[in-house]
Amino acid sequence: MPKQRQLVVESVVDAPRADAFAWHERPGAVERLPPPWARADVIENGGIRDGGRVVLDVDAPWPRKWVAVHEYFEPGRRFVDVQTQGPMPAWRHEHLFEDLDERPPTQAFRMIDRIAYRAPGGPLSGWVDRLALRPQLGAMFAHRHRILRDDFVQRATLPGPLPQRIAISGLGGLVGRALRPALTTLGAEVLRLRRASNLDKPSGEGEIVYCPAQGSADARALANAHAVVHLAGEPIMGRWTQAKKDEILRSRVDGTRAIAQALAELPEADRPRTLVCASAIGYYGDQRDAGDPWCTESSPVGQGFLSDIAKAWEDACAPARDAGVRVVNLRIGVVLDPRGGALQPMLLPFKLGLGGPIGAGGFYWSWVHIEDVVGAVVHTLCDPDLQGPVNLSAPEPATQKAFAQTLGRVLKRPAFLPLPTAALHLRFGRELVQAIMTASIRVKPDALTQAGYRFRFPALEPALRSLLGRPGTETPADITFR
Repeated sequence: MPKQRQLVVESVVDAPRADAFAWHERPGAVERLPPPWARADVIENGGIRDGGRVVLDVDAPWPRKWVAVHEYFEPGRRFVDVQTQGPMPAWRHEHLFEDLDERPPTQAFRMIDRIAYRAPGGPLSGWVDRLALRPQLGAMFAHRHRILRDDFVQRATLPGPLPQRIAISGLGGLVGRALRPALTTLGAEVLRLRRASNLDKPSGEGEIVYCPAQGSADARALANAHAVVHLAGEPIMGRWTQAKKDEILRSRVDGTRAIAQALAELPEADRPRTLVCASAIGYYGDQRDAGDPWCTESSPVGQGFLSDIAKAWEDACAPARDAGVRVVNLRIGVVLDPRGGALQPMLLPFKLGLGGPIGAGGFYWSWVHIEDVVGAVVHTLCDPDLQGPVNLSAPEPATQKAFAQTLGRVLKRPAFLPLPTAALHLRFGRELVQAIMTASIRVKPDALTQAGYRFRFPALEPALRSLLGRPGTETPADITFR
């Protein structure tokens, strides 16, 4: 039988112990804590009280179920989960919340994860543990402690209260999947804003129906929300046929106008106070001919298909804005997340040592970590003075060449093979490549920083390391294997 081993992870969290324990009790914690580089889809979540059963679909290293049952629940102090089915021969995870001797429990506490486990691999389990499992577990628990710490750091500095009921469209997308658990762990209720072909059927429990074709939404259900976050839209990637371009435009403009019009038509007493609507830095167009100047929220609209879409998308919010709703148009940059977006398709060639810049690589990518997208949306929902266009990209954009070199360094792979733009033209078409992959847009997030938002990942290399589980020199926790 493989030898039993122990992992202990400790960190100090600047938050009341009771609040952090409540954070773990909320349904979103199971989705919030897994790291982005390791898939863990929630199939069942029975909570952390005694007998609560959690079922995950994980890759370890192949897709399979992880089933854990909770026990020894002690409010505010501890809970334990024990694997009953999964990739490990044995796994018992004790979560401890301990007071600090030198500080009152209302100010800070010590978070301790104590895991007793046996590594898979039979007679080779020792090698599996040292060479594969320990690095993975260390990175995973460092991520978990960082998420908890950063969420409470942000909560302490929010400019106002978080709306308690928030309607969100696009919950199945990259941003929506990350945003929902971040909001529910903070205590908000998330309502699904679902697109429908008509409004004949009423909204179901926990959802609000909107209809772009009819230009409206279920007003009765919409009145239950305190704020609306609109993220939905046809994916940009894919060859831009005329039909594809029409759907990209229609899905954004018609859907936004329907929601904005429905908000405007509600009685003022019933109307959600805030509409946060996604937009894109494509608003500014390709800036290479202008010498790659900084694009701020006051910069003019650019030229081209994406600029036209972003302008029309933001203009579609006008009915809500005119009715007195606080409208924020988030001009989102290149979102980095290994589960999708621009980073996911890059990973395989870079891991094989075949990565490199696109062409000469001199154009700017204004990137943003998925956690800063989530954090900025939370901040925006809580700031009553923030409105209008808001750039959402990291304060340190990188050229595509620098991006490729940094990704290669994080993965410990060479990254010098340039990807010919002609190959991309064959795959996606010249218009899409010029508008997205080789456009140079150097964005400065003035409105966010002036509003007091503090980026979790302002620099590229720490951002990529956190997303890919490749720790740098800084770790948020003490990690000990025994």
